[in-house]
Amino acid sequence: MGYHNVVLHDGFLHDKRRKYRDPLEYDDYLPELRRVLGPEADISDDGPGCNGYATRCCPWDERLHPTSWVTSKSIEFLRRRDPTKPFFLKVSYHRPHTPLDPPPSYWDMYEHRPLPEPYNGDWCDFMFNSPNPENPVPLEPHFRDRARRAYCALVTQIDFELNRLFIALGDLGLWDEALILLVSDHGDMLYDHRLVRKSMPFEGCTAIPLLFRLPQSQRQNRQMITDNRLAELRDIYPTICALCGVEIPPGLDGQSLFSRKFRRDYLHGEHPNGLLSNHWLTDGNEKYCWFSQSGRELLFDLTVDPNELHNLAPEQPERTAFRRHQLMTELRHRPEGYVSGNVLHTGCIPRASLPWAGYGPATVK
Repeated sequence: MGYHNVVLHDGFLHDKRRKYRDPLEYDDYLPELRRVLGPEADISDDGPGCNGYATRCCPWDERLHPTSWVTSKSIEFLRRRDPTKPFFLKVSYHRPHTPLDPPPSYWDMYEHRPLPEPYNGDWCDFMFNSPNPENPVPLEPHFRDRARRAYCALVTQIDFELNRLFIALGDLGLWDEALILLVSDHGDMLYDHRLVRKSMPFEGCTAIPLLFRLPQSQRQNRQMITDNRLAELRDIYPTICALCGVEIPPGLDGQSLFSRKFRRDYLHGEHPNGLLSNHWLTDGNEKYCWFSQSGRELLFDLTVDPNELHNLAPEQPERTAFRRHQLMTELRHRPEGYVSGNVLHTGCIPRASLPWAGYGPATVK
C-alpha cells in the first residue's frame, strides 16, 4: 500500500480467522499477545464478541490492550526511524469500536458518572439488533448504559495514549515540526434513536472529529480555530500534500482544506444497509435522508435540532422536495436505477462498487 513497513491489527476478522490458522499471516498483535500470555490466548478471551455491546473490562495488563499496543509500536517506530529523512506515521486505533472492553482504570472513571438518556426522535420506530448470538445488543437500561460508559472509557484511553505519543515526539525533538492530524472513520449510534453501530445517516455515526495541529513554522498564531465548512475524508490527502509542499495530483475528488478556493455546498453520503439502506444530503445546517428500500424521507434543521429529534419532512414539503431533487442529481447516473424522469425509485439493490463508466465490467488480462 505504499508504506515501507506495516504493523497491523484490524481486530477480530471472521474471514481471516477462518482462512488462516496462523495469525502471523494476517495479524501482528495476536502473536505478540500469545508470546506474553501463552499459546492459547486469544483476542476474544474477554467474551463480549467482536461486534457486541455486552461490556466487560479487558482481562489483561493495560499495556497489552490493543490501544496501548498501537501506541507502543508507534513510539518504537519514532525511536528507530532514520532521523535524516521525513516520515509519515499512521497510528490506527481499532477502539472505541466494539468489543467494548476498556482497561479497569478507564472504566473506573465512568462507572458511577450519570449519563443523559439516549436521544429518541419523534420519527424513530425501529431498533437495529444483531441476529448473530455472538454479538449481543442488550436493551435493558442498566446494560445499555454500561455499553455507553465503556465507549466513553475507550475514547478517554485514546486521549491518554495520544499523550504518550506526544511525549515521545517531544523527547525526540519532533513536537514543533510535526504535522498532526486526528480523524475517525465513523462514530457509533450508541442507542440514540434506538440504534447501534454505523451505516445510518444520523449525526451519531456520520459526524466525526477532524483536527489539525500545524508545525510551528506554519502556525500564524497559537489560537485554536474552528472551521464550520463541510469536509470529507477525501479532503485529507490533498490537504496533507498542500501543507507539506507536495504537488496535489490532478483528478482528485477532494480539496485542500487550507485553500482559499475551498468550497463545498453540500455533502452526499450513502450506506448499503439491507432494509435500512439510505442516502443523505447535508449542507451543515439542514439534512435530508432517503431510505432507498422503503422511500421514507426525513428532514432535520441541524441549527436548532442538532440531535435530530424532530422530522420536518411532513410539515415542510417544499424544502423536502428541494433536497429530493438535489439527491436525484447525485443519483441520476447510477446503474442501480434510483432515478428515472423526476422520480426516486425504491427497492433498487445498492452496489458497493460500480462498473467502469463507459467500459462495462473491468477486465484483467
